[in-house]
Amino acid sequence: MSGRDVLVVMPSVPAAARDGGFFLDIKMVEGLALYARLWGGPVRCAIRAGDPAQIAFGRDYAAADLPFEVVFVDADATGIAALTHDAAVVLAAGDNHRDLPVPGLTDAPVVFIIEYTLKTRLRIIAIEQGRSLAALKNMVWTVLTERRRRHAFARSAGLQANGQPGYDAYRQSSPSILRYFDSRLTDRQQIAADALAAKQAAMHEGRPLRIVFSGRLETMKGADHLVRVAIELRRAGVPFTLDTVAKKLVPMGRYPVGAGEAYGMCLWTRARDKALFGFVVMKDGRIDQVSIDTTGATPVVRTVRSMKVGTQAEGCVVDDRTGLLYAAEEDFGLWRFAADPAAPVTGTAVAKVDGTTLVADAEGLALAPSGRTGGYLVASSQGDNAYTLYRLPDVTYAGRFRIGGGAIDGTSETDGIDLMLGDFGPGLRHGLMVAQDGDNAPQTQNFKFVAWDKVRKSLRLR
Repeated sequence: MSGRDVLVVMPSVPAAARDGGFFLDIKMVEGLALYARLWGGPVRCAIRAGDPAQIAFGRDYAAADLPFEVVFVDADATGIAALTHDAAVVLAAGDNHRDLPVPGLTDAPVVFIIEYTLKTRLRIIAIEQGRSLAALKNMVWTVLTERRRRHAFARSAGLQANGQPGYDAYRQSSPSILRYFDSRLTDRQQIAADALAAKQAAMHEGRPLRIVFSGRLETMKGADHLVRVAIELRRAGVPFTLDTVAKKLVPMGRYPVGAGEAYGMCLWTRARDKALFGFVVMKDGRIDQVSIDTTGATPVVRTVRSMKVGTQAEGCVVDDRTGLLYAAEEDFGLWRFAADPAAPVTGTAVAKVDGTTLVADAEGLALAPSGRTGGYLVASSQGDNAYTLYRLPDVTYAGRFRIGGGAIDGTSETDGIDLMLGDFGPGLRHGLMVAQDGDNAPQTQNFKFVAWDKVRKSLRLR
């Protein structure tokens, strides 16, 4: 083992090589950067290749900007020996069944990292697949794989159990087990004693208590518990802003926008200080920017500047990464403005209504970000009941599609749209697009949900 000083890490998430760099999971990069800072020697990331669409929270990185080496390993890790010849230790993913053979494929010490227990894996299958034959087959395979997992842990040099459940489940399966609790919070990220006392005093005075759920909105992350929390808060007489019993939002305040008719609105969080701003699009083409201070019980809103397009406008969206505002002028096309209130009020025309790629009226706008500046801008092409995509950052035409009928009807005369990448459950693993259906006769208008994966595949997008 002399001369071996490399830490080899085998993450459970995939990666993609492109444009001279890599598309990587952000959280994974942050963890590997911490390893690189604390290890005291070289760090190598041995990772499997995958579709960028599988990396819900990823971005592009230049290889030169990473404090660790990235190398690709085959799916079954059969080539891991060549990648670990100089390794002091190999950290493998105990949750990934493809990593379980690694102790028999390398002479370097292997330490597994485990988070999920068998009970958790079976619960995930039940949540995602319900009562079905596919779920039953998956559960049987999972139980059989658990035997391989425990055998692999017994052959390893050690096991890191992330959390108490993993420690309790596998402490008899490894000769050396570490119980690990995530303690990356800094003092600045934790509430100070005086601030906590002030919040408690405010609560006893009858002022609202703010609760933030930081996990993804899916059952596996406990999002279903929010309903129970809300009911208990209501039962205890504690005010809150989302009334899940009456199924309505409770107004937090009202801000007059002045003369005219508001046609659209979007929000922007400024990266450098997390300041919140809103953009109110008026029918006459005026776009008012307001600052929104939510530090108190009631938001404080004030107008900070106004912009203008030539004729009637409606949809808008802001790219939080780049601080750019996109607005739709119905008969003209799309405009781009700098979102910072200190920036000039003049905009740049980036896409025009041409009757082919974008048909009047240009209406709602949404973003599918990728990496630092890439991704897609989506616009509702209301005139022909379609949706147009533009590739960022240059806003070049990338394709268009319609939402056709299936189990339910499609969409037409769409005003507003929205789009969010991430895991929204079965069938929506990589993003969800929501489109207003403006003509849903004989029923009232409603909204249609579309899997972003289906849009990407239909247009053959990367």
